[in-house]
Amino acid sequence: MPTFLYTARTRSGDPMTGTVEAPTEVVVQEMMRERDLILLSVKEARQTFSLQQLNLLVQHVRTKDLVVFSRQLAVLISATVPIVRALRILAKQTESKSLQEIVAGIANEVDGGSRLSTAMHRNPRVFDDFFVYMIRAGETTGRLDEVLEYLADQKEQDYQLYSRVVSSMIYPAFIVVVLIVIFVFMMISVVPKLLDVVASSGAELPAVTRMLVMVSDFFQGYWWTLVLGGIVLAVTYFVLRGRSWGKRLLDQSKLHIPVIGNIFRHIYLARMSRSLANLLASGVPVNRSIEIVSDVVGNAVYKDILRRVQLDVESGRSLSDSLSGNSYIPPMMTQMIDVGEETGRIDQILLKVSEFYLSQVHSLTRALVSLVEPVIIILLGAGALLLVAGILMPIYSVTAQF
Repeated sequence: MPTFLYTARTRSGDPMTGTVEAPTEVVVQEMMRERDLILLSVKEARQTFSLQQLNLLVQHVRTKDLVVFSRQLAVLISATVPIVRALRILAKQTESKSLQEIVAGIANEVDGGSRLSTAMHRNPRVFDDFFVYMIRAGETTGRLDEVLEYLADQKEQDYQLYSRVVSSMIYPAFIVVVLIVIFVFMMISVVPKLLDVVASSGAELPAVTRMLVMVSDFFQGYWWTLVLGGIVLAVTYFVLRGRSWGKRLLDQSKLHIPVIGNIFRHIYLARMSRSLANLLASGVPVNRSIEIVSDVVGNAVYKDILRRVQLDVESGRSLSDSLSGNSYIPPMMTQMIDVGEETGRIDQILLKVSEFYLSQVHSLTRALVSLVEPVIIILLGAGALLLVAGILMPIYSVTAQF
């Protein structure tokens, strides 16, 4: 359905502009009369494909801003504030410039007769399918404020989980980067000068010292190969992410990284369980719920699994039978779902499963941090031992001859 830009004024003379979806301009005129507005001008909004793509690319809203927006909108709606007025209030209050423009556009569309879920669906980079479908369920059941509160909690939990994992890895990553920088600096600036002292003596160099000489020469003469290799790896990564088979390969590799891969698996299982539970609790059909979850789970491997499960469920198989036998789905999860299907409490069971995997993520993250610290200490000790054996001992041997 085409979108029209209109300019109108109220009976009191206040100007008003906005957008409205309608099949023809005549329908727009009728809509303005029904809303007791005097239509001044109307024209169809024409937007090129490239401009639409550009708009989608530049839209970036932080999860934190989206959480605050959902909570504030829930409060305003529960206070019986009209939806359009609530959206316009929030468009002025939010700190994010991108979100301000998006919410203002949504307010105009809703004011023009669109449903809130339909208007949000036009901004897929901000409001994903899960968010939109939950809003649609809230509009249907008349529990929009409760759905918005739940979405705020959901987004906040995802944000906290992501922040917890990232913050747990900041210290180890910082130490590793510092170690690499110090090693490169030693190989380029310090080690060559010390090795010159040893080499000028004419003494035979130990194997460890010769190895250090080779590494130092490489860093001094061929450092550009490391920069070039980093650029090639980065370009290769982004090219692979842009292709479906490449994304599947990267996502599958991510799940098989020692220790870290297990954390990723539990994150995806928790997200999948929680999203599916809440969609089912809102009355969304099982097959449609699985389809939505496959789009928001965040991993191509699990997306493919859920797509196959959706086909099995539509053909008459139960959800637990469709998930069983898959190496990426633990037997415990399928057994719990089977119990939920038998008792008719599958949404509650899935929430319990989600809580279990979230607790596993927290435990594994703490264990990983505890494991990384002694590994860093061992690396520091090994580096110090290498320098002592390769530099100081030959220097000591040369000075001992005099």
